[in-house]
Amino acid sequence: MSSARYIFNYKSHKPELCQIDANTYRIGGNTPIHWMDKAYGYRCDTQEACFWVDGKFIYPINPDGTPTGSDPVLYYGD
Repeated sequence: MSSARYIFNYKSHKPELCQIDANTYRIGGNTPIHWMDKAYGYRCDTQEACFWVDGKFIYPINPDGTPTGSDPVLYYGD
């Protein structure tokens, strides 16, 4: 099993998600809510793209891949 990577809220700097392997979980949760590849994050329930990963920053996107804004919403804490 891989080590956990914590994902923090960009504005509050509080931990919001935990990534183990390709899946993300809410802190304290045991059901995956997203799965991540190297560039995008997808919702587990709909399989739609919802995040774009650029280095340690995570930006929201629409299901068609268009950005919803220019500011990150999350970031990796490592």
